[in-house]
Amino acid sequence: RRWIQLPGDIRIQPSEFGRVFIVVTFAQFLANRRHRIHQFSNTIATLIYIGIPIVLIFLEPDLSMSILYVFIWFIMIWLAGLPLSHFAILAVMGVFTISLAFPFLADYQKDRIAVFINPEEADEEALFNIQQAEISIGSGGPFGKGYMNGTQSQLGFLRVQHTDFIFSVITEEMGLIFGSAVVLGLMGVVLWRILRVAYISPDPAGKLIAVGIAAVLFYQTAVNVGMNVRLLPVTGLTLPFVSYGGSSLVTLFIAIGIVQSVLMRHRKQEFG
Repeated sequence: RRWIQLPGDIRIQPSEFGRVFIVVTFAQFLANRRHRIHQFSNTIATLIYIGIPIVLIFLEPDLSMSILYVFIWFIMIWLAGLPLSHFAILAVMGVFTISLAFPFLADYQKDRIAVFINPEEADEEALFNIQQAEISIGSGGPFGKGYMNGTQSQLGFLRVQHTDFIFSVITEEMGLIFGSAVVLGLMGVVLWRILRVAYISPDPAGKLIAVGIAAVLFYQTAVNVGMNVRLLPVTGLTLPFVSYGGSSLVTLFIAIGIVQSVLMRHRKQEFG
């Protein structure tokens, strides 16, 4: 199940918390094997380590989060120094796995992919959200229509605007310059600061943790913005720190706190 119901009408999404847990534990897993990473047996070990949660999340079903876990795994093993020859083998295995997994996709997931690939044959209902997002972004122009003055968002044409399509709302009301550019610029600053922590950290595990968290933020931002501008299929991934969502926001704050912990540890070692 994608959601777990708790007392008091509280719901949590385990995969949101799992991504931070995976980054931290997988970083330590790789750091302990950094001198043996060239051995193919360790490559297989990383596949098993990350494969179990990916399969469980895929079966929830949550395809976009499954792909996020794959992206985290790829970035972290690349930074850990996995040989290029191993990547070639993994690429072949990946193509084979995708061909096996496609028949098990939920119907709505197949529909989203079909709408993205061939929108001309999709019905109006399937295209509605995508079209409204395009109208929102296009009508906002460089400077936007003003706060709370967005036509598509305020009149209810743009659905799930507080989560999936929040980027379209921001662009419509605040414009490309003061809306989307500012949001993406601030995210760029956050990513740069996290990667700087990774660069200066003397601890291999700390370096991998920072890069893994940066990968999470980059992937979610790219996918959310991509689906708003019709470059990617619609998914349920939120725009980090902007979209409404309890589990997502809490885990992102935890992730930033972990990065800060890596930085504080570096400073403690630096100054004795």
